[in-house]
Amino acid sequence: MLLPLYDEREARAVVRMLLEEKYGLSYADIITDGIDKISDNKIKGLGGNMARLVMGEPVQYVLGYAYFAGRRFEVAPGVLIPRPETEGLTSRIREFLDGSRQEGHHDFSKQEEPADNKNGDFIEERKRILDIGTGSGCIIITAALDNPGVYAEGWDISSQALKIARHNSRKLRADVVFRKRDILKTDTDETGEKWDVIVSNPPYIAEREKEGMSRNVLDYEPHTALFVSDADPLLFYRAICRYSLRHLNDNGRILFEINPLFADEMEVLMLSEGFSHSEIEEDDYGKKRYAIGWK
Repeated sequence: MLLPLYDEREARAVVRMLLEEKYGLSYADIITDGIDKISDNKIKGLGGNMARLVMGEPVQYVLGYAYFAGRRFEVAPGVLIPRPETEGLTSRIREFLDGSRQEGHHDFSKQEEPADNKNGDFIEERKRILDIGTGSGCIIITAALDNPGVYAEGWDISSQALKIARHNSRKLRADVVFRKRDILKTDTDETGEKWDVIVSNPPYIAEREKEGMSRNVLDYEPHTALFVSDADPLLFYRAICRYSLRHLNDNGRILFEINPLFADEMEVLMLSEGFSHSEIEEDDYGKKRYAIGWK
């Protein structure tokens, strides 16, 4: 039933995920007709859920959650489904903060001694992380849980996304502040807030790429979180870079997930906007997926 939407391997994986997660069937149950173990009540629900899959709805929306970096995050239509490649952002944040990444010749893991500290005591200041376009909160919540003691904040323009992000934060017991803010309206924002790491997975798919995309993405996932105009595909990156230059601490990092089609343009953009260094890195699939810049 799902073959028009997925190839055979993907279709089997989607159905298996539904049966395992929603109905508690093991792989052995599935291949030995264990579906007969499902009660009549649940069979009706299974029919409805299969119908949703046939219509193209992503299995994560049918389940109501998706896994990210080993944790379960609630998702719903209107919130982007977390992708495995995005986990690379959180591992890099951890490397920046524990000092294992040495670009810029600064070790984030070391404590700084304030100039007016006359007693010689070291005072540890909380490292500050900002996630712009937080969606389900998967990036900033993971960063907060993986790096205890940091101050973590997530922004989004969607009230629905922020509601889900706050729910995920409470459920996973993460200390994260969420705010409704629009990065495209921060040109004159001089609040004095400072960050050590600013991370973002903003909309980056050009409108012209829609033609080659699957229906379960186009018909169900939020276009505002996915697509950007062909005329200015780096719109959000430029705005975030300009905000970051004003609000990153010295030696602070900016970290993006990017569209591989615009990797070269991204490297040039960060340098032209004023970052002292920029790098493009590949994901686990060999695609240019991450852009890193620092002051």
